[in-house]
Amino acid sequence: MVSIVICNRSNRISPVLEKNISETIGIEYEVVCIDNSKNQYNIFQAYNIGVAKARYPLICFMHDDILYHTIDWGKKLLQHFQDPSVGMVGIAGPTYISKFPGIWWGINHKDNQTNSTRQYNLDTDRFNRSDHHLTLNNPYKESVSDVVALDGLFFCIPKKLFEKISFDESFGGFHFYDIDISIQIKQLGYRNLCIYDILVEHISTSNLSKEWIFASRKFFSKWKHELPISTYFYNQKQIVKMEENNLQTMLNILSANQISFFKYYSLREILEISFKCKAFVLKKILKKLC
Repeated sequence: MVSIVICNRSNRISPVLEKNISETIGIEYEVVCIDNSKNQYNIFQAYNIGVAKARYPLICFMHDDILYHTIDWGKKLLQHFQDPSVGMVGIAGPTYISKFPGIWWGINHKDNQTNSTRQYNLDTDRFNRSDHHLTLNNPYKESVSDVVALDGLFFCIPKKLFEKISFDESFGGFHFYDIDISIQIKQLGYRNLCIYDILVEHISTSNLSKEWIFASRKFFSKWKHELPISTYFYNQKQIVKMEENNLQTMLNILSANQISFFKYYSLREILEISFKCKAFVLKKILKKLC
């Protein structure tokens, strides 16, 4: 039995999503729709309300713009939680989080592969439904992958864990709720799993705004004494590659929002980055000079 918590733009989910869940889940469930039509809640508040209202022992948190393509996905989900060491299950996440602010998928790049992210889902453009692609990152062909954190698109957590964890409402806004709750669960000693037997379609467009950037600073400040974290062994060369990817991705995000690298990162972070990624930093400096 599963409680599905959704922070929604109205007082009920769309008929299309309601029908999709009903036809695919394959087990008893309830939908806990948090009406946020007046934008009175941030995502942390909405999900905490959802946890309090949920009646079933497993809670799935999901966006309101997804569809399921796997029949009996609820049964598959329950099977993953047969292992008592599992605290969280989702479909996308990193195996490494840097101590330096970034986005979880930034540690991997098509031109500088590190095999450090895991993901299985369909991405569809909200404004052009014919534009969609399957993302499958499972380099070692695992049935499940241990990850540090899971993306908020879709993730599930046993309700009993919320006796010790909660969504941190001090963040505000709608970002980093997923990564933050993931780290909380890991701190309790549980595993976070990326799974590959439930296919979810995400019908959306990404928008990494200034609000996201401010939330990233809050997250990395909160967990600075626990980072970096990894779930796989990486040698120094691999770590440097991931750090360079992470830094480049964050530089792109900052630039798109017209925020200076020197205003976002602290002096200490800049010195550490310069030491850890010497070649990368030198290359950037030379490019500026030329």
